[in-house]
Amino acid sequence: MHTQKKIFTQPNASGIAILGLLTAIRLILGSSLFTFYLIPNKIQFSFAFIATFLIAMWFGPFWAGFIGGFADIFLTLISGQIYFPGFTLSAIITGFVFGIFFFNRQPTLKTIIISQLIVVIFVNLFLNTLWVVILNHVPFDVIFISRFIKEIVTVLVQVFIMDLIVKNKTIISLGKRLRK
Repeated sequence: MHTQKKIFTQPNASGIAILGLLTAIRLILGSSLFTFYLIPNKIQFSFAFIATFLIAMWFGPFWAGFIGGFADIFLTLISGQIYFPGFTLSAIITGFVFGIFFFNRQPTLKTIIISQLIVVIFVNLFLNTLWVVILNHVPFDVIFISRFIKEIVTVLVQVFIMDLIVKNKTIISLGKRLRK
């Protein structure tokens, strides 16, 4: 019973409002307007992880995974790109991993680094590279090398930003109010 509580929580009225706002922020930050291409149409970077991180901290793995999957589907459909369910699975897993590490816990630099390494190695480098290989019919090793370099930079930026977020007094205060 205790494990179920950690995976799924039912937000109260203010929690639902915050969850809605964070979902909107996730959609905006994940949109093409806020996606930066390190290599045009190949390797991209987005700040959408910030909203996923906050959802995971405040609402848990279920909601972080659900919103991640929803955002992936929604953004793919409105962008006109071809939908591929593998990327949705990756978004769900990322939110779930963040939720397992951060829900109802005070994140530390150590837990941020460990969660980021799990997401980067398993989701971004392995699964997402596999999805790109399936979609584009290119050799895994060719794609992996360019993605590996991008992920080194990405993990450093994301760890730095996530560490700043967990030290922000306003974020800490809001998180405490949501848990009441």
